Amino acid sequence: ARRPPRGWVVRDWGAAPLRHTRQTGGGGAISLKGKPLRGTSPLRQGNQQASVSVADQRLFRLFTEDMETRYAERTAEHYVGDVREFLARLAAKAVTLADVRPEDLQRYQGELYAATKKGGRPYAASTIQTKLVAVKTLFRFLVRRQALLLDPSAHLELPRIEKHLPRLILTEADARRIVTAPRGRSPLVLRDRAILETLYGTGMR
Repeated sequence: ARRPPRGWVVRDWGAAPLRHTRQTGGGGAISLKGKPLRGTSPLRQGNQQASVSVADQRLFRLFTEDMETRYAERTAEHYVGDVREFLARLAAKAVTLADVRPEDLQRYQGELYAATKKGGRPYAASTIQTKLVAVKTLFRFLVRRQALLLDPSAHLELPRIEKHLPRLILTEADARRIVTAPRGRSPLVLRDRAILETLYGTGMR
């Protein structure tokens, strides 16, 4: 395994106790919300023999709890799942989080572009962007928790997502009918009329 340059790793998390967690009688970690932390078992992907290092598993558990605390359940699940996949790829190459360099992340990005789904189709740019955002979130978390001094994903560029115009566009008559739907002079009616005019006039969603 490569040795990180001096000053890269700030703290040896492999020997440090878990923070912000408590242990059950069976030894499993429990989050501050009282729910068992997911992903606390050795991480593997497919038939790969390499497993994530103990230190990275500890960081992954802390990251999982942080996501569950800060984000909605579905968002947290996506972030945790994408990071679990990323850690499995690192383990297959015998690379730990402390060893990751910007070129490793560029290589990972290239692998995502080259990868295909079960049907043989490549990943959409939005899917690749989501996976890379999860990885960038992981490294920002590690820097914030002082597990790393530098963020190797800081300059990782995300794929550009093509924006499409709405398929359904209101006609002028439709827009006028919607905006003038609230009738009367009461404060609530005037409020609703102002909201509709603002939405239409600014194109807000």
